[in-house]
Amino acid sequence: MTKLDLNAILEEICSWKTLLKKKDEEIDTLQQQLNNILKQNKLLKDTHASHLHEISQLNSAVSSLHITISRLQNSEVERKTLLCEKQNLKNCLDEKEKAQQIEIEELKKELEQIKSAHREDMKRELKHAEFKAQATLESFMNKIREKENQILVLQDEITKLKSEKNQGIFKIQMECEEKVNKLKSRLSKHRGINSLQDGLKKDDIFRQKYIKIEKDSKEEISKLNNEIKDLKSQIEALKHSNVHINSLNGGTECENERQSIFTKDLNHHSKRLKIDESHETEFSFGINKINANNSNLVKPIKKKLFNLDSNYFGK
Repeated sequence: MTKLDLNAILEEICSWKTLLKKKDEEIDTLQQQLNNILKQNKLLKDTHASHLHEISQLNSAVSSLHITISRLQNSEVERKTLLCEKQNLKNCLDEKEKAQQIEIEELKKELEQIKSAHREDMKRELKHAEFKAQATLESFMNKIREKENQILVLQDEITKLKSEKNQGIFKIQMECEEKVNKLKSRLSKHRGINSLQDGLKKDDIFRQKYIKIEKDSKEEISKLNNEIKDLKSQIEALKHSNVHINSLNGGTECENERQSIFTKDLNHHSKRLKIDESHETEFSFGINKINANNSNLVKPIKKKLFNLDSNYFGK
């Protein structure tokens, strides 16, 4: 589930990257439109300059006309019409410039609105991604704490099992010694009474009892070894699961403050794991010690029983 959440976050980031590219393309198109409008404005200014040149030419023509009119005693009506035409041309140029200026201002406002909306969308998405990352981080940290608690519980169970198994081994040793002592006492009682045949029969019974005791002790030792192996496999599985959770937690760092908090938690967790590993080494040493005790458990019993056989047949 955590990998799916991270993949979903990555897909959302990629989708927002494509959306950003689209928005940048729209901004580029608007910029091109603005450049075209500026070019048109420049052309209009050039036309305005040409019109002004024409007006200057007209003014020169008017002046020449004035000269001619003054010479020819022109009338006031023609002069007024020329002035009206000149004013009309100026008014037309002013109106065109005002309309173009209004269009430029509107395009600037639209561009600013698009940029502000884009910034707001980016802020919202970043907050959403940070919230998701924080939630995943908290879930991972809770899982790590649960695993640590499970490890502590298992360590307590291991110590209990160690004590129980040591007590069981001690009981088995005591029972074997009691049985050997009983067999010794029986052999010492019946040694002078029974014949060699009876002695051989008793020796067979003794050997059967010895084989049964040896078989029971071997079964008990194999059970103990199997339980120890199961405990070792559980500890290894917990260690691997903790390492996997630590590797996943490394990918959810977003900001500097959260990085510092996350590294502190990981350092604390690593210290806990080191303590757990020291306990595990102690436990493995204890297990090896128990195995050695289990393997050495049968040796004194065999030794005592064979000593009994040699004493019996010797006498």
